[in-house]
Amino acid sequence: MENQLLFHNPMPLLPIYDLVYLPGQSLKFTIGNQRFHKKLFKYVMEQNDGQVALAYLRKDDLSAYPDLDIYKTVTVIELESCQQQRQNHNTAWTLKGKNGTKAAILESSANKQGLIMANLKICPEEQLILKTSQSFDLLMRLWIGLRSACALSDCIESTLPSCGNSYFSGYMHNLPRFLNVLYRSLPLSFEQRVRYLQASNVISRSALMIHAMSQLRFGPPYNIDGPKQRIFAKVEKAGLKRLRRINANAVPSDN
Repeated sequence: MENQLLFHNPMPLLPIYDLVYLPGQSLKFTIGNQRFHKKLFKYVMEQNDGQVALAYLRKDDLSAYPDLDIYKTVTVIELESCQQQRQNHNTAWTLKGKNGTKAAILESSANKQGLIMANLKICPEEQLILKTSQSFDLLMRLWIGLRSACALSDCIESTLPSCGNSYFSGYMHNLPRFLNVLYRSLPLSFEQRVRYLQASNVISRSALMIHAMSQLRFGPPYNIDGPKQRIFAKVEKAGLKRLRRINANAVPSDN
C-alpha cells in the first residue's frame, strides 16, 4: 500500500509564489518568465507527459534557483498547455492545468539540466465521518466568527443563525463546501492558503479558518490599531420572498 502512494519517477518542480492550487481544480494562470522556465516546460511537456509539481516558495525570491526554500507540500498537476507570451518588454507564461493532487516532498535535488526534481508521496484526504453534533459545533464556530467580524454587534445572540436558516442547515451537511466558500472569499495570506492546502481533514481546516477570521475585521477601520487586513460586508435589501428563503419561519402577521 505504501508503494502505491509514491510517484514512480522524480517529479520536476515549478516554484511559485502567491498562488496555491487546490486539488480538484482546473485552473488557468500566468507566471512571470524566469531563466529556467523554457527548459523546465520543455522537459515537462516532452518527457513527463505534462505532469509538474507546483512547489510553494517560503519567500518570493527565485535568485537562488535551484537551492530554494520551499514548503514540503506540493500540488501535482497535468498541464494541458503552456504558452510563452510577450507584452511590451515583459515575457510571461500562461499555463492551463487540471487534475490537482496533493503530495509531500520526500527529497529533492537538481538533475543534469539544472532542474529541481523531487521524490513525492501522495497525501490522501482523511475522510472523517462527523457526528451531527460535531458538524454543528464546527459550523457554529465558523458562522459566529464570520458574523462577528462582519458587523459591530451588541450581543452574541445577534451573530447566531436564525431559526430555520436553510443556508446553515445546508452547510451543516456539507461543511467542506462552506470552508471552500470562506477560502475563496476571505483575504487570506499566501502562508494561510498553503496551510489550508496542507491540512489533512475538515477539522484542521476549520481550526485554520476560525483562527484566520479572528485576525480580520470587516468594514470601516474603527480601530486603527487593529489588523490591517479588512474586507467590506455588502448590505442588501431583503424583501419577504428573500427572508422566507433564508428563514422558512418568517411569516407575516397583523400586530
